[in-house]
Amino acid sequence: MASDSFAPGALLSSYIDDALEMLESDDVLSYFQDNDLDDNLLNKLLSSINLVMDDAENKHFSDKHKQVRRWLHKVRDAVHDAEDLLDEIQTEASKSKLLALEFQATSSSAVSSFDKEVQSRMKKVLDNLESLASQKDGLGLEKSNGGGAKYVSQRLETTSLVVDESSICGREDDKKIIVDWLLSDNDNGTGGNNLTVISIVGMGGMGKTTLAQLVFNDRSMNDDDTEFQLKAWVCVSQDFDVTKVTRRILEELKLPISREENLNMLQVKLKEKLTGKKFFLVLDDVWEDEYLKWEALRSPLLSGARGSKILVTTRNEQVASAMRCAHLHRLMRLSEEESWSLFTKYAMRHENLTFDFNEIGRKIIKKCNGLPLALKAIGSLLYTKLSYEEWKGILTSDMWDISSVGCSVIPALILSYQFLPSPLKRCFAYCSLIPKDYEFKKDWLVQLWMAENFLSAHEQNKDMKELGDQFFNDLLSRSFFQRSTRKEELFVMHDLVNDLATYVSRDFCLRLEEEKEAKNISKMTRHVSNISNLGRNSMKGSKQFEAIYKGNKFRTILEYDDEIMVYDLLCNCMCLRALSLYFPIVVLELPDSTGNLKHLRYLDLSYCGMKKLPDSTCLLYNLQTMKLKNCANLEELPSDIHKLVNLRHLDLRNTDVKKLPDGMRKLKKLEVLMDRFYVGKCGESNVNRLGELRLPYFLLSIEELQNVVDPRDALAADLKNKSHLEGLKLKWDNSSREMKHDGYEIEEDVIENLQPPTNLKFLCIEDYGGTRFPDWLGDMSITNNIVWLWLSGCKYCVSLPPLGMMPSLQELQIFGLEGIKSIGAEFYGNNSSSSSFTAPVGSGGVTSHPLTRLEIECCPKLMKMVKMWIAKGGCHCLQILNG
Repeated sequence: MASDSFAPGALLSSYIDDALEMLESDDVLSYFQDNDLDDNLLNKLLSSINLVMDDAENKHFSDKHKQVRRWLHKVRDAVHDAEDLLDEIQTEASKSKLLALEFQATSSSAVSSFDKEVQSRMKKVLDNLESLASQKDGLGLEKSNGGGAKYVSQRLETTSLVVDESSICGREDDKKIIVDWLLSDNDNGTGGNNLTVISIVGMGGMGKTTLAQLVFNDRSMNDDDTEFQLKAWVCVSQDFDVTKVTRRILEELKLPISREENLNMLQVKLKEKLTGKKFFLVLDDVWEDEYLKWEALRSPLLSGARGSKILVTTRNEQVASAMRCAHLHRLMRLSEEESWSLFTKYAMRHENLTFDFNEIGRKIIKKCNGLPLALKAIGSLLYTKLSYEEWKGILTSDMWDISSVGCSVIPALILSYQFLPSPLKRCFAYCSLIPKDYEFKKDWLVQLWMAENFLSAHEQNKDMKELGDQFFNDLLSRSFFQRSTRKEELFVMHDLVNDLATYVSRDFCLRLEEEKEAKNISKMTRHVSNISNLGRNSMKGSKQFEAIYKGNKFRTILEYDDEIMVYDLLCNCMCLRALSLYFPIVVLELPDSTGNLKHLRYLDLSYCGMKKLPDSTCLLYNLQTMKLKNCANLEELPSDIHKLVNLRHLDLRNTDVKKLPDGMRKLKKLEVLMDRFYVGKCGESNVNRLGELRLPYFLLSIEELQNVVDPRDALAADLKNKSHLEGLKLKWDNSSREMKHDGYEIEEDVIENLQPPTNLKFLCIEDYGGTRFPDWLGDMSITNNIVWLWLSGCKYCVSLPPLGMMPSLQELQIFGLEGIKSIGAEFYGNNSSSSSFTAPVGSGGVTSHPLTRLEIECCPKLMKMVKMWIAKGGCHCLQILNG
């Protein structure tokens, strides 16, 4: 690992590098030459400004350099304008090439109009950059060697830094105190009720959430003796909305809820669930100290059994007071030795250091003031530094002396950010659009980075998705992200890390969490989000209308939810790269002006109510990601979708799209997330299309299989090589079969050719018309991992597949198999060692088996056979349902 793998670089340098690279592309150079535009001047101005970016960014953190900060903001705005213009030129060139391939021609008037507009805008860009370049000398900025550091993966150990007890230092006593309070039977609850509230109080970065996680997952909290019948974890954050928090508690308890249920309905449901049960609830990161809100939330919680406990983490002791806490635990800073122990776990994960790090390392940890978050961040930074000079440079950095930068950012985090290479700085700064405590998926964020062109100018031989994953993992390893405690695939940002992202991006990124934030939108604002942590936001009407017209250079708009204003949005914000709209239930027709968003690369229309997309959608030549998940009314895709030559990701889950346009086969990089595929009649939407599609989603239902007339088409579907596939449903429509059943041989060949991959876990076969099940159901290499099997309506089958040879089978459901004539070894296995649910062997009783649920319905003969088998001692621990 090279010691400079994470050499620092200015945030803006990455944008300038991209603009310079676009300027050197063949399409742009050709356009400049054909239109007598001076590409050399633009190159010279951008390169000149780039020379002082490192020094400018370092100084912009200090209030002593307000002029540098203002200049830097203006430069960023000018560079964005230049990048927009260059992107338009590249897009126009791509469009012309595509039209030429389609044997069409562009009108000379349209081209002339575009040329005139470009020339006018380019003059403004050059004049602006020239003025800014002339100002830099008067700001006392020092030149560097120019440009941001090229990204090189630091190749850390394969660890996600998930919180576990081995990576925690100095909190053993704290954990014991909290656990003892939680397990104590001496508390009768505040005010004589059954509920006891315990609070952990400490400043940001002290490790309150980490301590609560340790307690929540402690073995003693999960012993049978504790008798906590229900456990739930809810992150509350700054938005203490009683309805939303109640909804989250219900979700954690796995109770079904609908969007239409009001607070009263939710609390009645919660009270019914908790009545008479001893529960343990964690309310993490509570900010609101208004007693009336807590009293409203507490009402259904009082129905729990005696000994129920709530653990609250907060920065504010007044919160603990308002919640009538029985116990309050103040979390203190780590001691020097505890700090050293935590620091070394992150900083010295290898033995490549060639100097004595103890003396300088101990000086560094003193500057972290016992804050665990600071120690992790600075330790992760120093892990990438192998020389004494690099460690000394961090120790003597001016950043330690910054007492205030207008927010709650701590110096150790600023240093960690400063030593990121510029490509990663840009990706991290963009994360300020994510609300505090918001849980997100890696793929979602990588797709947005890709849309913003953050991944295209580096390591050209690497796929953008692959590079985005690497960027994400490197930020994760540096503690800028951390895994959610709820789900392994979800991630969050610590509040103080979120504050850092908000600070470094404050002039061009904005979260519209409240209506008052709309006033902060300026002409420099490029990215806005309307995401709410505990539910959809509701900033609509005039405030959003004003925001659109103040920020017509928006590149990102996330979660726009005013259906009345969407026409104005799509007509006014022509620089959009990423757009997500949210219109639940509302039947929506997008305007044709959607096709004018020539920069657009990410379009999320999930949950929208439209029946079809406008044909103009196919003019979005740069589009990479289109999400149509849960557009339940969507029936068709535009026939010219093949023109979206850059489309890489299409999400069609839970839509009513039954036919995929033929041209989609031309999109070689496209991944399609779909949970249903309908086989059409007369060769339309043939099942062999599945062989051409990249299907990364883990579930797939193939329906209308009676329309397959040639079994070779089923073989061409190539299901056995769909390695992501874990759940498969094969469904025929028996309503179209004649009274006299014929053609079953074709169905038998079809199902045989639809052999799934070896990692299949869930399988459903419904209304299959053959007389026998496929041979692959007896192949242990295929069925070895199946845990759930559903056989329904296969009324012509005369025998069961060898179910007893499926070693992982846990749930078996059989419906409507009236044709079964007998069951034997194929049901319970040929021998005890290979059986999933073994019949008695001699007089030794029943061997162990994983099957826990057997459900049989409408099969009297089969049910009788199974009962006889059970009566002989087989499968005595099964839960038999609907028998």
